[in-house]
Amino acid sequence: MDAPYTSAKRFTASGDLQRKAKSTVVGGYTGVDIENKYVNYEQMSLMSPHIFVPLHKVALNICKKYRFESKNGKTELIKDFDSWAKRINFKSKTKTLVRLSCRNGTYIALWDSTKSDPNFMTFEPLIMSKTTIIPKGFNPDDPSALTDVILQNPINQFWVNEGAAEKKNVFKYNPEDIVYIALYPYDYTQKDIKDRETYGLYGISLLESIVDIFNKYMDIIEGFATFVKKYGEGRYHINYKALENMVKDGNIKGAITALNELKLMHSTIMANEDIVSSGCEIKTLDTGNGGLSVTDFKQSLENDIEIGLMQMPLTMGKGEGSTYASGYISESDRVLCLEGLQEEFASMINEQIIKPRALKLGSDELTWQDDIELVFDELSEVNVPLADLIQAYINDILERDEVREFIDMGPAKSDIKNGVNPVLIQQETAEKQMQNQQEISKQNASIQAQSAKSQGRPEVGGKSNIQKKTESAQQSQEKKSRTFK
Repeated sequence: MDAPYTSAKRFTASGDLQRKAKSTVVGGYTGVDIENKYVNYEQMSLMSPHIFVPLHKVALNICKKYRFESKNGKTELIKDFDSWAKRINFKSKTKTLVRLSCRNGTYIALWDSTKSDPNFMTFEPLIMSKTTIIPKGFNPDDPSALTDVILQNPINQFWVNEGAAEKKNVFKYNPEDIVYIALYPYDYTQKDIKDRETYGLYGISLLESIVDIFNKYMDIIEGFATFVKKYGEGRYHINYKALENMVKDGNIKGAITALNELKLMHSTIMANEDIVSSGCEIKTLDTGNGGLSVTDFKQSLENDIEIGLMQMPLTMGKGEGSTYASGYISESDRVLCLEGLQEEFASMINEQIIKPRALKLGSDELTWQDDIELVFDELSEVNVPLADLIQAYINDILERDEVREFIDMGPAKSDIKNGVNPVLIQQETAEKQMQNQQEISKQNASIQAQSAKSQGRPEVGGKSNIQKKTESAQQSQEKKSRTFK
């Protein structure tokens, strides 16, 4: 095999950035993985709704609504992609893709064996905690290639179960067999699951910046819940005033001995059992006197977690104390960030999923995106009231199917050509009726004039009664016609 693609080495003044405290116990959970970050991300997402819910909300928001478009006007190709999307449940797959990408930073899926048939080609994600990306020129089985090397693009293969005792359990896939999504891979150097430095291969997880905050939050929750369960309050400070005289007399050792015995007795108090004592003063540590408020600290950690996952208190059900103006500004800022992330995902999904299928259907390598493209609806799209949409349709500003699209309805199944406005049809019908009436009136007036002339009698006021009635009918018809305009 060729020499490693890059021989760049990483030198820092104090070594790699590391977390000071690594523990397999977080909050009320044991067995937390501190070696494989992808397992840790998965565990975090199940340990608290403040992780689980935002990850799902981000995916649901980004993938709320999508459509296929063709700049070249290939409607049949759009219909083909719509049918394919329903066939493989593409909507659910895109939500999973976004959710796992946000959680892990990297999404790697395998095209199944039906990839050769564009009608049935589909994909399923691989387990990131078992998957490694191998660049060209790098041999993981060669120990000499692992000395301070930063692995970089181009990618040669994707391995599953690298390092397994039995080689038959190691699966190797080429890039054309893989759907590969990475969030901001060039922002940071990262270590893979084999503790190798990489750059440009793996994306960054949204959870990475909040791991330490999350661990503190879980510890606070567990500690506070334990003491609330035992005492019905937060932590206590117990001041044994009876020992003050011993300290004043200089009998410090005796006071310490007595405190240790009292502490031992205090530890035997069961949950919800009253404290019975003499000569002591008991105060909670988290109430009044400028002391630490555990609930405020917990709230602060929750806010940090929500911000890290592109949420805000209002979107997580905390509306108290928020004004409409502040909520509107915060939500606008959040939606703006989500739309930027949405554009990133749209670009990567088009490149990794839509393009391979478009090429199999005959699109050109350079111009395929003019033939077909996945487009997500803007998250900040204005919510137009239905009454305004109907008025726009009546005034011929919007077509019928455009109105139906606004209210999440498909094209109308009707023989009437899309875009025909029934109000305009009524106008045209009224105008034709008026023209016909005018022709009939002219003919009648001509006949009456000839009859009067032949009988030698003049017309009253220059007009016959029939002419007057006809003109009155015409005026009434014109008035009705104007009401449609």
